[in-house]
Amino acid sequence: RTAGFAKKFLSENKNAKCIYCESKLTMDNATTDHIIPISKGGNNCQINLMVCCFDCNNERGDIEFKEYLVTKNPKYKGIRIPYV
Repeated sequence: RTAGFAKKFLSENKNAKCIYCESKLTMDNATTDHIIPISKGGNNCQINLMVCCFDCNNERGDIEFKEYLVTKNPKYKGIRIPYV
């Protein structure tokens, strides 16, 4: 069930897709993901949050954001991601 940050994001971005797998995000599959996982010192500040699908969020666990992103979606290889 989608709640909070992800729900607000979806209400403002009707055609949103998961950054990792590019599946369409819906109220049934959207979840809030921490760019820097809580287990690695991240927090719940909005700048550290993004919305992705449940399956990718679950699969990613506490893998570093960029590492998982380029593994899951090769089109991001070589793109510089600041501050991550």
